[in-house]
Amino acid sequence: MLQPKLQRMELLRPKRLQRVIPLHVRRVLPTHIQRKILRILIAFPLAQLVTYLMGFGTSPTCLISTAMVLFSASPLETAVYKKMNERIFSNLLGLVIGYISTLLVQPPTARIIIGGLLIVFVAYWIPKLNISPASTSVAMLIVAEAPRYEMYLSLQERAFLVVLGCVIAYIVVRFIVPPRHHKTLYSKAVKLSKQFVHQLQSMQTLREADLAHMRNALACIKKETDRYAYIIENMNKSKDPQFIGLAHVLKSLDSLKGLVQFMIKHDTDFEQLTEPYQEAIRAELSDHLKVHDALLSVESINEDQISPNQYGFGELAYHKAATSFFYQLDLYRETLDSLREASAVKAKASSNLK
Repeated sequence: MLQPKLQRMELLRPKRLQRVIPLHVRRVLPTHIQRKILRILIAFPLAQLVTYLMGFGTSPTCLISTAMVLFSASPLETAVYKKMNERIFSNLLGLVIGYISTLLVQPPTARIIIGGLLIVFVAYWIPKLNISPASTSVAMLIVAEAPRYEMYLSLQERAFLVVLGCVIAYIVVRFIVPPRHHKTLYSKAVKLSKQFVHQLQSMQTLREADLAHMRNALACIKKETDRYAYIIENMNKSKDPQFIGLAHVLKSLDSLKGLVQFMIKHDTDFEQLTEPYQEAIRAELSDHLKVHDALLSVESINEDQISPNQYGFGELAYHKAATSFFYQLDLYRETLDSLREASAVKAKASSNLK
């Protein structure tokens, strides 16, 4: 009876609680979700407080603008710029169209129809404005349907509060609670990638008996790579070396996933190839996996391992059926090249800091 009590007392010690509570919290709420909640708790009350102190009462315009920018802010700061520009330009355009349609067209129905058509034409003919038709239409309707003696006040208030909401959201995301999701993801992505590579290395690739193991390995990573596809898409928009490194890891892993899926799908075609071509493809894939593993482990690699056309058609006669397999290997090699460059840049940045 005494031992369980002592264990409970040990668990309740302050230092022990400081270590245990964050672990349980992270299991229930991942770090990036915690940061989103924190942004909401800071930005929304701040937006309402600022609008109230500036004499606009509890107008929801600033709060709505803050929410639209805030919810699109993760995981990149550039997402804040994009949404902020979209929100500001959309509302300003809607205000201008609503004002013009109010001055030129009297019947309310005709005014709304003409304003809606103008929004569609501007969004279609000038895509660089990156406007949101929904936000533009709401702004246009507010101005177009406001009584004439209140129109100028509505126009000024909405234009100012939209910009104010965007600025508040930007300050919170950029300076107070910046995105850090990619920093916690890096080790997880490397671990996933190494597990997948090691599982493929431990089997006789492309043999019929190994297809079930390949499918299991793919199932382990497909959900994760699909979930974080946005990191690959936004890799050129970030200046953070760790984010870029993570994007290259995920990109090479996604490329390897596609290669394995291709080989599983065309396993019957592979079996019909003559032995020299099968061996060349196996050897090339094996070299690629070694390079992948070495890059993730920050080990030196043989520079000749993934040189273009290493297998080539100089030693092997051209074979139409084998071309597609070699082409997929080339695509995978390109992602490994980019991963190697990213690893070199990251290593150089780390050495400069030291």
